[in-house]
Amino acid sequence: MSSRMQINDQLTVGAQPTADEIKSLTTDGFQSVVNFRTAGEEDQPLSPDAEREHVEQAGMTYLHVPVSMESMDPGKVDALRDRLESLPKRVSSIARRASGLGR
Repeated sequence: MSSRMQINDQLTVGAQPTADEIKSLTTDGFQSVVNFRTAGEEDQPLSPDAEREHVEQAGMTYLHVPVSMESMDPGKVDALRDRLESLPKRVSSIARRASGLGR
């Protein structure tokens, strides 16, 4: 999968994978996938529902948490942190562009 950025040994951020790339995530040791993209964003290789199907078929846990700057607030950030903590580790998280995170 292109454009991955490893945050630590438990969390990696990257662009949204294709169906074929999802299959390789388990080989790379990932157990969970978190998608932060909102449904209907341009350039999505898979809809969130289709992605969930592929992720679960690959034996991983899927979490879709649509994030936009307009809807973000401190309570949502705290809730997201709690949900991330409970996921099986190693987590691959998805954003439109990995390079846009952390700005």
